[in-house]
Amino acid sequence: GAEIRTLHKAEMLRRNGSSFAYPGFPEPSRTEAIDFSKVDFSCDICAEALVFPARVKFNDATFGGDARFNFATFGEDVLFVNVTFNGRAEFGDVVFNADAWFGSATFGGAADFVSAKFGEDAAFGSVTFDEGVDFTSAIFNGTAFFLSATFRGEAEFSSVTFSGDAEFSSVLFSRNAVFGSATFCSTTLFRYSRLIGNAYFPSATFSGFTYFWQAQFGAPDQNYLVTFSDCQFPKPTN
Repeated sequence: GAEIRTLHKAEMLRRNGSSFAYPGFPEPSRTEAIDFSKVDFSCDICAEALVFPARVKFNDATFGGDARFNFATFGEDVLFVNVTFNGRAEFGDVVFNADAWFGSATFGGAADFVSAKFGEDAAFGSVTFDEGVDFTSAIFNGTAFFLSATFRGEAEFSSVTFSGDAEFSSVLFSRNAVFGSATFCSTTLFRYSRLIGNAYFPSATFSGFTYFWQAQFGAPDQNYLVTFSDCQFPKPTN
């Protein structure tokens, strides 16, 4: 109401000085892009269950504390390109209706994408996960792009559905890589990937062409387990 608008203007002027040109109160119905690029979020951020109707950009932003986006909905493209998450990054049950870009992002803390839904392409190319990341039961309706990603902690992809192509080429899995009961509906690429820890693929389904060409499982002088028990490979697999 009017009271919130008045408080919003007063706070904007307090933070930026009396000479600041007040841009007005943001209207939810506006469709302009929401731009948080290069913003330094020094405290915990809670954006749970929020609806972002327009395109959102967090490019080059830094999250100093935890970033909680659980149950949020992104109506248009969302860009987290080259973002640094120093705390936990929580995207559980998030709905990405359009493209989701996380290219070259750094996740310094644990990352949670449990039951997230990616409506179109999901780009995680050259991403670094320093701690564990959990994609359990996530749904990728477009291309899932993890080319040259680095997983230093455990990578959990159990019961994930990849409706489009799944690109994991040149990926480093330093710890366990868990793809139990995952469903790969289209082309699946693990070319040149290094799965240094245990690699679990029990009951996974690979419906499209599948490529593990020149992949590395385990490391010399290290005990590790690789399992593809009860998997289905109905098309050619390399």
